[in-house]
Amino acid sequence: MINTNEECVEFDEKRKKIVMEELGKSYILNNRSELRIRGIRIDDCLIKNPFERCDFMLDIFSSPKKRAILVELQGRKTIYKGISQLISTINILNADLKDKVLDARIICGGVPRLEPSNKPKLLKILKDSGGSLKIKTNSYEETI
Repeated sequence: MINTNEECVEFDEKRKKIVMEELGKSYILNNRSELRIRGIRIDDCLIKNPFERCDFMLDIFSSPKKRAILVELQGRKTIYKGISQLISTINILNADLKDKVLDARIICGGVPRLEPSNKPKLLKILKDSGGSLKIKTNSYEETI
């Protein structure tokens, strides 16, 4: 379990559908497995300035290995800043995330033609944990 200030926890329950929206972007997680999920606001709550940080984290209580999905909703920006925000969040919360499968989701206004130079670093962190990176424009919906 992530050691967090309770004011940053937006919910802690077995919701069937989780919707996160910000800046005209949305991420939807369908919880068909009916797992307990804890939604945590990272941006300006769990992690504050001056640090870069993603918007949300879903702390998923699955077995045998726990899972965390880090979500960055990027407004009109592309993925460059989103990737650095995810890396920073992982570095800051490293002790709490080390035994989890880490997934990262960036929902942004556009995907650049050139790959961001820091993307391989994020991919390695996620792969080493058994997780994945998904980058989508405007909205993304997935099921667990």
